[in-house]
Amino acid sequence: MKTLEQKIAELKVANPKLYSGSDEVGYVELSQEEYEATILEWAKNLPPEPKTEEEILIEEQEKAAAKQALLAKLGITEDEARLLLGGN
Repeated sequence: MKTLEQKIAELKVANPKLYSGSDEVGYVELSQEEYEATILEWAKNLPPEPKTEEEILIEEQEKAAAKQALLAKLGITEDEARLLLGGN
C-alpha cells in the first residue's frame, strides 16, 4: 500500500503543472500554494489500491485465528456458536 507521500510524488510527476479556468475565459497556472493543496486533496481522495493475494490470505488467516481464540475463550465449538446465533 502506498503512503500519502508516495501518492503525492506520483501525482506531481504526472501533473507537473495545473491550471484553472475554461476555454471561454482562458487558463491560469495555479500558484505553488494552490498546486500543493490540489495535489494533496487528490492524493487523499485516490481510491484504495486493490489488495494483493498475499494481503487477502493474511487477513483471512488473522480472522480465522481471532474466531478460534474467541470460541476457545467462550469454551464452545463453532457448531455451538452457530446454534446460539440461530444459524444453520
